[in-house]
Amino acid sequence: MSPKNGKSPKNMSTWGSGPTQFFFALGQEEVLRAMEVLGYQVTGFCYPLNSYENRVYEIELESRAKIVAKFYRPGRWSRAQILEEHAFIADLQNAEIPVSAPVKIQGETLFRLPDQDLWYCVYEKHRGRMLGEVPGSAYRSLGTWIARLHNVGSSGVFRERPSLSLETYGRAGLDTVLSSPLFPSEMRPTYEPLVRELLATIEARFAGVPVHRIHGDCHLGNILWNDFEPLFVDFDDSLRGPAVQDLWLLLPGRDEHAVNMLREVAAGYASLRDWQPSWSRLIEPLRALRLIHFQAWVLRRWEDPAFPRAFPQMLTPVHWREHYTDLQEILLMIKGIESEPWVDI
Repeated sequence: MSPKNGKSPKNMSTWGSGPTQFFFALGQEEVLRAMEVLGYQVTGFCYPLNSYENRVYEIELESRAKIVAKFYRPGRWSRAQILEEHAFIADLQNAEIPVSAPVKIQGETLFRLPDQDLWYCVYEKHRGRMLGEVPGSAYRSLGTWIARLHNVGSSGVFRERPSLSLETYGRAGLDTVLSSPLFPSEMRPTYEPLVRELLATIEARFAGVPVHRIHGDCHLGNILWNDFEPLFVDFDDSLRGPAVQDLWLLLPGRDEHAVNMLREVAAGYASLRDWQPSWSRLIEPLRALRLIHFQAWVLRRWEDPAFPRAFPQMLTPVHWREHYTDLQEILLMIKGIESEPWVDI
């Protein structure tokens, strides 16, 4: 969907300076003006959608159609990195994989607010439902769709976007946690050795595992459904990583039901793309990296007023003890002291 008049952005120097504070204070008036300078004729309806990392709004046009505007957090991604995200989505769309793609306006998908280091883009609003759990019969089909997504992902490369690795998600995350005043200092003598042992223990499992462009955050909240056909949304965390990262996040836990679901997903995946049983041994290591990375992500964003409101548990010792226990459990699984449910699927 393109705007009616195809206008070029006007001068918005009156919006002032300081992109981070501007981003924190971004509101309906600024969002609607950003749409108008792209040529959209809006009614004034502007509703914030659930997103912590970016600012995302649903906007109504005079035609009564609705669009979604996404404003990227300043300083997280460069222009080149965002354009790689958009190019990956375009590759998927060209391969007829159902994805939510940014709208092209005069040949561009990414726009910058003048006098602000703030990038934004526009999406059509798609209808669909988010499912808390996919019916068992749909998991095999979902595995097939993800295999198609990965066939496209492996046909190109990311040169600017990061890789999912022990360094980016593990060691960098640990450094952030240890340097944060929110982390209880009395836990450092036990927490730091645990994480370093965990990272050293899981390193061998990543040796020789192929990586390519993946969604990166392919949980059920990022999939909309229409008659059990998925629509993949929110490629903001797309990066280079192992294929199984886009599969294990779909699972509802570690119980027998989750194991059976992984078998179904893997069977669907294997119908179109190579599946190695050894990849299932990456699930607990990837879970550990995600847990560490998540703590670091929240701590890095703590100056954003939305984060203390959303994650008050970060201020409690109970949260950090539970986080420690979760990592300890994963280490015991990987060392074979406790049962690891995903072996040889």
